[in-house]
Amino acid sequence: RGGRTETTRTLCDDSVAFVEAMESGAPKEEIIAKLRNATNKHAKKNKDMMIGKGIDRHLFALYIVSKGMDTSSDFLNQALSIPWRLSTSQQPQNQTMLRKHLPKEVGE
Repeated sequence: RGGRTETTRTLCDDSVAFVEAMESGAPKEEIIAKLRNATNKHAKKNKDMMIGKGIDRHLFALYIVSKGMDTSSDFLNQALSIPWRLSTSQQPQNQTMLRKHLPKEVGE
């Protein structure tokens, strides 16, 4: 509260693996396992961000300081050139209620 905000980046290797399994017609058990891996990774990332372990705002602060000091950083230039595909900074809390409507084997 009253502190910095962080951005949630939902695209990761685990979520890509889940989508690829869905698209390939993989067995149901494999799809469910990949979904669980992706959601666990997403939850961990969110928890890390809530305790100040996110990277977006750190990079933004470094960017602002570098511009203010009229300096350049190879590290910062490389980090800011990474193609980040999806960004959202506000998660509606009522979306968690949707979980109760998932099939039993997915909602566990």
